[in-house]
Amino acid sequence: MRSRGDFGFGRCREANRDGSTGAWSYSQQAVVQKLDKVSTGVATFLHLVKDAKQEHQEQQLELYRARETGSLPTNDLVGRLKEKDFVMKWLRNPSDEYQTTLYNNISLLSIAGQGGMGKTTLLQHVYKDEMWVCVSNNFDVNRVIANMLESLKNERTCLETLDALQKSLESMVKSKKFLLVLDDIWDDDKEQDKNKWENVLAPFASGKLGSKILVTTRMESVPSTISKIICKKNEILRLEGLKEDECLLLLNRYAFANVEDFDVHHNLRSIAKKIVKKLSGSPLAARITGGVLNSHLVESHWIRVLNYEIGSQNGILDVLKLSYIFLSNVQQNCLSFCCIFPQDYEFDKDDLVRMWIALGFIQPPNIRSKDCEG
Repeated sequence: MRSRGDFGFGRCREANRDGSTGAWSYSQQAVVQKLDKVSTGVATFLHLVKDAKQEHQEQQLELYRARETGSLPTNDLVGRLKEKDFVMKWLRNPSDEYQTTLYNNISLLSIAGQGGMGKTTLLQHVYKDEMWVCVSNNFDVNRVIANMLESLKNERTCLETLDALQKSLESMVKSKKFLLVLDDIWDDDKEQDKNKWENVLAPFASGKLGSKILVTTRMESVPSTISKIICKKNEILRLEGLKEDECLLLLNRYAFANVEDFDVHHNLRSIAKKIVKKLSGSPLAARITGGVLNSHLVESHWIRVLNYEIGSQNGILDVLKLSYIFLSNVQQNCLSFCCIFPQDYEFDKDDLVRMWIALGFIQPPNIRSKDCEG
């Protein structure tokens, strides 16, 4: 693709039939100006596509890393009753005896496990109305503290400076017993993150004895850093994969959702048992795979899913890719188009649908564009 200068817009002259040249007419100049604008838009689009390709590998990782979690349960808790009881007992137990340390009021428990093992789901089923913050990647101290304040006040704070945010949070937890849930913590730079966590945790030194911090992470180095800052032992609950029968139960709940008579699909249930053996006990894999199976309750579709390479070296990314592969071509095109936008970009639904229509991804026959958008 040539640049605008390469096209020579504004400098070209019309070639007549006899080989001579003449000045552009007014209408011709208007057409060229329109083409000039179009070329600029194409160049911008191609630049976005180029950037998207260069960041493809990073986006695969960010696909699962960049997420926001809430405190309310969204999934059934299957096969984690023992772990739930452990967390509940830890919450009820009194804190350690009084110590002459800055954070003598706090106890720390970390729930560690690979992606998709149900760490967040477990906490959602034991969570009570306290502070819930999803940290994830792109760790920003001000944003994390602002999210804590929002969780406590049910409104977004207008404070911006670190000092103002810390003092506001300190005033809310001072002499009070609290439960702080830090969900999905990552560790990119140990030394830099240590300084960040010191700023985040500073307001909690004023809390009441018996306060608790619950952490979920895939990297045990993160809660270890927090443990060193508050000078407290870090208890760790490691989540392993579900047992095969538990994983099968979860898979069937999603695969046969809204199915009243299971006996009619006896052949499919035998295929489900084979599929479960490839899921490594991952609750997330069971839910995603079950949803893909539920889209077509026919043997040929289920065998295709069975033959898909789940559980290879890419782990949970392969399972997430599964839900994409079995979309229709139209759905795949619409979803793929979204990758040219930056991470955390907030889409306007109507604008996005119009772009899909303009690019020809959505082409319902004999239906007006306005109807397509609906």
